[in-house]
Amino acid sequence: MENNNAIKPKSIKVNYIFNLVYEVFALLTPLITTPYISRVLGAEGVGVYSYTNSIAQYFILFGNLGVATYGQMQIAGCREDRKQTSRVFYELWILRALTMALSLGIYILIAFLTTEYREERLILGILLFASIFDMTWLFRGIEDFSKVVIRNFIVKIVMIAAIFSFVKTKDDVDVYILLVALSTLLGNLTFLFSMRNVLCRVELKSLRIFRHTKQCLIFFIPTIATSVYTLLDKTMLGILTEGTSQNGYYEQAHKIEQILLVAITSLNTIMRSRMSYLYQQGKLDEMRKRLNRSISFIMLISIPIAAGLIGIASNFIPLFLGNGFEESVVLLQIFSLLLIVIGLSNCLNTHFLGPSGRQGKNNYVLAAGAVINFVFNYFTIPVYGAVGAACASVLAETLILIGYLFLIRDFFKFKTMLKLGWRYITAGIVMGFMVYYIGEILNKPLIGLFLQVVLGVVSYGLIIIALRDPFMAEIKKQFFCKVKTKVGKR
Repeated sequence: MENNNAIKPKSIKVNYIFNLVYEVFALLTPLITTPYISRVLGAEGVGVYSYTNSIAQYFILFGNLGVATYGQMQIAGCREDRKQTSRVFYELWILRALTMALSLGIYILIAFLTTEYREERLILGILLFASIFDMTWLFRGIEDFSKVVIRNFIVKIVMIAAIFSFVKTKDDVDVYILLVALSTLLGNLTFLFSMRNVLCRVELKSLRIFRHTKQCLIFFIPTIATSVYTLLDKTMLGILTEGTSQNGYYEQAHKIEQILLVAITSLNTIMRSRMSYLYQQGKLDEMRKRLNRSISFIMLISIPIAAGLIGIASNFIPLFLGNGFEESVVLLQIFSLLLIVIGLSNCLNTHFLGPSGRQGKNNYVLAAGAVINFVFNYFTIPVYGAVGAACASVLAETLILIGYLFLIRDFFKFKTMLKLGWRYITAGIVMGFMVYYIGEILNKPLIGLFLQVVLGVVSYGLIIIALRDPFMAEIKKQFFCKVKTKVGKR
């Protein structure tokens, strides 16, 4: 019998598209404005934003208290009961509002007591306030993003126009920071209009706000560890190097990598809710099947993107960022490896470690990675600057992936990953060499970049087809079945 009180999730494919669109919107402003901002503010100006923003993000992490990850899984587990879903949401939302308010108060106090970049720090306090209204975890938990995307799209478009209108010179760093912060705040406020159709009223006295504290803290540690690498890199670059140029090179190269990483990990994000549900139902075979398919999907797209970035970086960076960011070429090539490593480790975490309740065990792996990242940064940044920081992140994330594989060895084997991915690795290596060689022999950057991308995509696809990849064969079979069904209905 159908439960009318249940919150019905959309299909995984629909959710993947909507979640991907939402994540892209969250990065839309920096993506579209990056070429413009790089040329107007320069490496120094971008570096000021990068360094001060990294400080603000520490306080956002502490204020969030791990609620986002834990909350998504809790919402997914009780979505069959709308009243219970509403109760859990309000408990977690109030808890995070309290911790975020405390974090915001401490941040503002420190900002007032600090003379360096005081104005920029105070402006970024808006980001902490905006985090109170970030409810993406609710909509990920119920597997429905359609209600949010359109409103956020409108907000991002307005803010993009504002950046082009008001950021005109190198002295407009504060204006740029303000517009980025306001974009985040307005985007998060749109959630208030969407949650009314999802939740029902609950009595305030029935809420037990602090009963989730222990579990939130368990998820809080990996949240810090997985985010601290980038933040630590930027903070240590600001401290251990003169000026902010190294932060600027790092920020822009990392931003490009992050935008591409969204497309790769978006499926992982929405699958966390479905996998949590399957685990609670005891459907381990179904979980393993979905994990294998997700691993195949991630390697199918992350390997060629990484290989392609390495090949096109020397042509792409000057065209995209302009003069003065030549050092970002090597950084982008190094960061490209993170697309594969983080994509896989994120998949293992969201598909099994989190849903199976093993989140606490991987905290040791994450802590070890954070320590290694810090030590490596300390010795390499003074000598190699941003390159040392980028290498530290790749090393730390690789060790985390290895640690995750060890933790779930009873559920998923490393040899299974190789079996699923050897075709993509082979095709990626061949494609990478081809793309790089084309870039070296052509002297026209724009035409060369176009040919690199087109020939890279075509060569990779042809090799995958020639190697008869079973995952692609399955997708092809499903596609033609759907086409045949639709044609038959006409």
